[in-house]
Formats: sequence, structure tokens, C-alpha cells
Amino acid sequence: HVCIFFAGNGPDVDKLRAEIDNSSQYVMLGYIDIYKELYKYDYVCLYSLKEGLPLALVDGCMFKKPLITNDINPMLEVNMNGYNGFVVSNWEELIHCLNTLPAPFTETYKLLSENSRRVYESKFKFDVMLDSYRDLLRKL
Repeated sequence: HVCIFFAGNGPDVDKLRAEIDNSSQYVMLGYIDIYKELYKYDYVCLYSLKEGLPLALVDGCMFKKPLITNDINPMLEVNMNGYNGFVVSNWEELIHCLNTLPAPFTETYKLLSENSRRVYESKFKFDVMLDSYRDLLRKL
């Protein structure tokens, strides 16, 4: 019952496109304007081996989207398992997670969504981040 939309571009985009070609369950979007498109989707998933500050997750929180990530440290700065999304450690857990996601009309989904927005407002709003940088510079 899950359809996965891949947004963005990267060095392996052609491999991905070839792999999911002719599938109704997987759709390659390429680059999208997140501010015009993200509201259409129910979850934001980012499963990377390496990541800096995962801005896609911050955007997901801004749009009140529950998150699905792996358990590397940068992801855990934004996604807290059971609070605003789901954190998995391997591909088998990811598959299980995707097959058991709460539907958007459920109370669980609504709570995850609200908590995502809380994470955005408490950590990533412009004024909050600016104040954090000012505090850091004052300490230095």
C-alpha cells in the first residue's frame, strides 16, 4: 500500500531510474521545489550512509511530516524514534517500518506530525538557530 517517490538528483540517478522503471510503486521525481511539493506527501524518508545536517528532514519537520531514517548521528539530531518518526538500523527494519506505517488519518500519525513541527520550532526555526549561533560565538 506504499508508494515511494524519489526526489533529488545525484550520481546514481540513472541507475535508480533504470531500477524502478515501469513500476507503479516507485516514482522518480528528480529535483522538486520542496516548498511547492512537500505538502503532497505523507512521510519524509532519508536513508543515507553519510549525511551532514539533513536539510530534507528539517524541511519535513517544517511541513509537519513524520520522518523515517536510519540511525546515524546527523539523522538523530532531527528524528527521534517514536516521537516524530521512525529510526531503523538496517534494510530489514526499513522494509518492516514501511509496511507498518500509521495511515495519515490515524491519531498516531497526527501526533507524529505535530511532534515534527515541534522539533522544527524548537531547533530549526531561523530565529532559534540564529540565537544558538550568537550564544556559541559569545562563548568562544
